[in-house]
Amino acid sequence: MATRIGSRTLKLKTKTALVTGAAGFIGSQLARALLKRGFVVYGVDNFITGRRETIAPLLANPKFNFFELDIVNPAFLETFSKIPVGEIYHLACPTGVPNIARLGEEMMLASAIGTRQVLELARKHNTRIIFTSSSEIYGEAEITPQQELYCGNVNPCGPRSAYEEGKRFAEAQPRPS
Repeated sequence: MATRIGSRTLKLKTKTALVTGAAGFIGSQLARALLKRGFVVYGVDNFITGRRETIAPLLANPKFNFFELDIVNPAFLETFSKIPVGEIYHLACPTGVPNIARLGEEMMLASAIGTRQVLELARKHNTRIIFTSSSEIYGEAEITPQQELYCGNVNPCGPRSAYEEGKRFAEAQPRPS
């Protein structure tokens, strides 16, 4: 495994992974699985919907390094630009139906600005990302089952739109100029 720092490429002896949203249910389970596979894991969460209890058992593992950070904050990119990261698992986004109205702005910011920062970090480290999205980007299905080309039925002004549109935005691929 190698990572790029400036103009140099460093060979890493230990596999390293960054898990955004590490204090969520899936993020904490993923971090646990990576640790079992011998990875050094850097977990990030801002605890908007993640829970401290989910990472509490992981904190005893010397290969687990936790950062209470919001991926939208410039400090996230500054911090992890200096830490060699071999793999990135991007799960960070507030979730939960009861939180849609209360945390809509945070959902959209995590999906837009946060994902952009994670992508920039991957570029700096010359690594790949696994990004978790949601079937919510398709909204209320008009056709079941959906074919690969199905574009969905999302109400951009509906009560769930902040989460749905945020995740859809994060998946968007700009066309080359």
